Order: sequence, then C-alpha cells, then structure tokens
Amino acid sequence: MKFLNFSPLFLALLLALAGCQGRRNTTEPQGGFIPPTESQETAAADPAADPAPVAPPQVEETPPPAPPKVGNYEYAKPVPGKPGYVTLPSSPKSGYIEVKGFAPGDLARDPLTQRIFVVP
Repeated sequence: MKFLNFSPLFLALLLALAGCQGRRNTTEPQGGFIPPTESQETAAADPAADPAPVAPPQVEETPPPAPPKVGNYEYAKPVPGKPGYVTLPSSPKSGYIEVKGFAPGDLARDPLTQRIFVVP
C-alpha cells in the first residue's frame, strides 16, 4: 500500500482544484460567444429590414495655424557678460531668461510672465 502515500500539500492542492469546478456560472456563455436573438436572426435573413449604411460624419480640415509674425513681439536684450541669457525690456526685474539652444530670431516664452519674445 505504498502507492496511497500522498503528501499533505498534494492533497490540499487536489481539493482546492476540485472545489473550483462546481462554481461556474451557467447563465453566461463560455468563451465570449453570445448566441443571436430571434430579432437578430430575422434581421439578418431579411435584407430589406436593414437600414442603409450610415456614412461617417465628415470632418472639416482646418489649416494649421500660421506662424506668428516676428514683428508683433518684443526683442529681448542680451545680458552683458553672460552669453545665452537675456532680459525683457518690458519686465527687466523678472530676472535672466536662459535662451541657450535658441537661434537668433527664434521665438521664446518667458516662464514667469508667459510673454513671447524674439531671441536676439
């Protein structure tokens, strides 16, 4: 009778798996398949009952916004002795603004006042 010597862990696993089998919900179909109802079957059989396909709504293409004109913005002043830093004439007390990586003539935004200015 050596073949009936099971470990307690194996028996616990066996009981846990056996308990899971009886808890299935039989009202919902398995595998995600939902059988068609009678109204769906009759609609599929009668092509005259199907409404005409509806065209998707047309989306109007809007052109991309035009780039802002440089003439409408103020020019920043370079900080003497500090390359890559500028100040704004309209708000000189807001401090230095770092513009390293910007080319002359590019537009940049002041992080404090959110004003757009032209990099000198």
